[in-house]
Amino acid sequence: LGDRSLIVVPRRGHTDSDVTVEVADPDVVFCGDLVWNGMFPNYVDATPSRL
Repeated sequence: LGDRSLIVVPRRGHTDSDVTVEVADPDVVFCGDLVWNGMFPNYVDATPSRL
């Protein structure tokens, strides 16, 4: 991304393929639907053994 480095990080979300893309400068994270603003997500599959 120009002269910026991107870091792709696998995350533990609803599916096995969830990732975030982090840009170190400025501090930016592209997280899709892993973070919800202003509402509570559906926790049906959010059991400790699956996280």
